[in-house]
Amino acid sequence: MNASSASILTQRSSETPERILDAAERLFARQGVAVTSLRSITMEAGVNTAAIHYHFGSKRELVAALLKRRIVPISRARLERLTALEARHPGTPIPIAALVEAFVAPIAGVDGDSWGAGPEGRISGDLRRDLARLGSLLAWLRLDGDAEDGEWAPLPRPDGDVQERFARALCRGRELDLEEASERFEYAIGAIAQLLRPLPQAPAGDPRVLRRRLDHLIGFLVAGLGAPSTRSVQWTSSASQARTQTLSEASEEGIE
Repeated sequence: MNASSASILTQRSSETPERILDAAERLFARQGVAVTSLRSITMEAGVNTAAIHYHFGSKRELVAALLKRRIVPISRARLERLTALEARHPGTPIPIAALVEAFVAPIAGVDGDSWGAGPEGRISGDLRRDLARLGSLLAWLRLDGDAEDGEWAPLPRPDGDVQERFARALCRGRELDLEEASERFEYAIGAIAQLLRPLPQAPAGDPRVLRRRLDHLIGFLVAGLGAPSTRSVQWTSSASQARTQTLSEASEEGIE
């Protein structure tokens, strides 16, 4: 084998994992994770079945690799934005709107210069396609994880540390504990998953639809993340009820 042939084989070998991931992502988005066989993925990718086992080991590891490929760059961008916010607000609460921007903007592929720059933004067609596929994959994983033995539920989360960092930042200077802040970001992730879902009624390639939904989502998350602690509300309500009961009992004793 000459050097040229060896170079071509090496290039093809390095491209194979990406071809498999691309094929799996298309099929998963189209028909779901559970019903998609490894054989159908290899046919879509134009490789043999052994290639999946060689590069990923199993279908489960293939799904984990897909999530990592899409979510890790988003997580990295989120952390960069959060670190910058923490530097700009040392020892003081970070504005809720700024936290939401840092958390959501990387998902929508909106950079700092185009944030709030109007309906067009800089949301490319390829990005809209990738976001739609990611949204479909997350939805199918949730559906398949809730069914039967929940095979996909224990998959590792590539964004776990990021979520905790944002939750801690939300707590800073506010009457909010870490557990409730983490729950709020769980809800935020669920809302973002809705943003990622493709809209069949939307004109193909129209970035204004995603931009409009993004603006609505931002307003929703700012209100939700910045709401008073439900635990303090519940505690106040319980304390008020206990005080009312005590006064009532004292009043009855006085009457007697």
